[in-house]
Amino acid sequence: MLSRSCCRQTVASNNAFTKNSSCILININPLVPVASFSQTPYKFNALFLHSSQHASNARSPAQNTSLKRSRPLSTKSASSSPPNAHGQPPIALTTLRSLLNPPDTTLPPDLHVATQSPNQSKLSYWYHVGRSYAIFYKTGVSNTWSNYKAARAIRDRLSHGPSSSSSLTRADRLLLRRSAYDMRRIPFFALLFLLVGEWLPLLVPFMPRVVPLTCRIPAQEDGMRKQQAEWRVGALQELERSAPGGERGGREWIEVLGEMLHASASSSGEQGQQPVRQGLVGKSEEVVPMCRVLGLYSPKFDWAVGSPPGFMARGFLAGRLRQHLEFLRADDQELLEAARRAGGLEQVAVMLSKEERVRACEDRGLDVFQQREEEVRGMLVRYLGSVARTSKGT
Repeated sequence: MLSRSCCRQTVASNNAFTKNSSCILININPLVPVASFSQTPYKFNALFLHSSQHASNARSPAQNTSLKRSRPLSTKSASSSPPNAHGQPPIALTTLRSLLNPPDTTLPPDLHVATQSPNQSKLSYWYHVGRSYAIFYKTGVSNTWSNYKAARAIRDRLSHGPSSSSSLTRADRLLLRRSAYDMRRIPFFALLFLLVGEWLPLLVPFMPRVVPLTCRIPAQEDGMRKQQAEWRVGALQELERSAPGGERGGREWIEVLGEMLHASASSSGEQGQQPVRQGLVGKSEEVVPMCRVLGLYSPKFDWAVGSPPGFMARGFLAGRLRQHLEFLRADDQELLEAARRAGGLEQVAVMLSKEERVRACEDRGLDVFQQREEEVRGMLVRYLGSVARTSKGT
């Protein structure tokens, strides 16, 4: 009797295993291939089921739920994932994200200014406000020094040979670019900080361009973006008037800049001897508005020099414009390559941090003032899509 009862229990357990294999596979060891369990379910006896149920009962309901969510049923191992639509091997998203985003030290630190409590005196409140700004600026200067040391290590690595430049990531290039930008401003800014201390925010609105990127307060960045949006409208109108009904008339800046970068790529000479042709920057009367759109030239200097003469537009400003467009072309290629590895432009836009998406659009002359996060991401995707379509047309 006892043996017959054991046999019936074994058969019943095997039948239960066959019908509910998906539930049992969630509680088994994930290191064992799933295919081996699904193909030979009758090789396991009731002892395995009993031990699995006993281990499941020993855990709490919350732990069982988390186990089911963290171990989805699949018949394919992670190492045998198929390539994406572009034929590229899969890449870890976390690794790709770290290669695209530069360190947080290249951006301004968080500024925490406490609100005034009802029982707090004005003197005490303003003291704490000044102390918060002093901590903010000290942290920004410290981050600038950290970025300089990191950039110096990258330059030392590049000095070993030209092959080292191929290993540079987008994060490395942006670190080098922003560190150089900040180090040119640190001497004068440090002198101002030593002279006025926590009163420095009162002087910043009058000279925003002399402040390093790591020391810009949120109000300063909002003011600069608002001013840039106003300059951008007038500059685009100048570009439209310079080519009425022509190839640029009536089209968005996203398409215009994409074609400019395409012209830069298609007109490169051998070994980079002529990286950008003269026609890329347009006529001399177009150089100034294009620099204004990209934030390379401030109209505040018009009162001193009047409308920049032809030699200035063809020389200094045209050189700055070519250099910036070369940076954008290289940056676009890295983002497009990341899109091929990740599976699409939307994925790359999501991988960039919120602040990096905003700054990527700013570098390309796109208006980000008071734009929602979804709108900024959409602008970046449209721009990269325009560049990708233009590149395919070569």
